[in-house]
Amino acid sequence: MSPYRILEREVLRWNRSFSLVSRQDPEGRTRRLIQECRLGAEALAAVLDDLGATGPLLYADLGTGGGFPGLVWALDLPQLLPAAIPLRGAHLVEPRAKRAWFLRQTAGALGLDGVRVHGCRWGETSPLSPEPAALLVVSMKALHLPETDVLAHAHAAFPGWRGPVAVVRFTTEADARTGSWDPGLGIPATLRAPSTQPHHRFAMLQDPDLHASLLISWHPSVAG
Repeated sequence: MSPYRILEREVLRWNRSFSLVSRQDPEGRTRRLIQECRLGAEALAAVLDDLGATGPLLYADLGTGGGFPGLVWALDLPQLLPAAIPLRGAHLVEPRAKRAWFLRQTAGALGLDGVRVHGCRWGETSPLSPEPAALLVVSMKALHLPETDVLAHAHAAFPGWRGPVAVVRFTTEADARTGSWDPGLGIPATLRAPSTQPHHRFAMLQDPDLHASLLISWHPSVAG
């Protein structure tokens, strides 16, 4: 059985107890979420390669819930990332105890030994990992955490990391077409900026039936 079928099975098995996905057509919703996250992993890997990122990567997913995208990206990124960007570790941050338990159980069923589940909110517990890394990727699917909050706790969570950070959010095709996003995220209203400053780009997922793009905020350097 493929790992994605295992993930689908486990989400559906525990959905009634933990409300992991909508109870209206949970099978279809789970499959769409998995496909959406897989397309997102492909788009992210292409952007990181285009940005010339190098060095070991630490990955954190905030508010992972039913494993989206955290478990899917932990499966896909090792195969998709350029050789210059080995995945050093995947950290799933989920404050709800039942969902954190689900994530640990499912990571084990998927054989994801490198995944660590943290039953806390972002910034509540530090460090999450002292492992050295040259690049940090932080993803959010349903969580709308302001950019300042993400960056404020990054070095405390990963004290061994030094270098750029990419903050990745799932957005719609309309967002990408208009170049707009929620002003509450605290992201400057520009798609491009000098290389010493953050810059932002949309990466299309090429599927109109799903969330159709990623908004990637690339911070070349974040002070510790």
